[in-house]
Amino acid sequence: MFEVKSFMLCHEVLEAIWFRGANIG
Repeated sequence: MFEVKSFMLCHEVLEAIWFRGANIG
């Protein structure tokens, strides 16, 4: 349960960083 939640959180962070980079670029 914790592993899945941690994975989802990491995925959200990576997606946010990618979206931010796409906006800047």
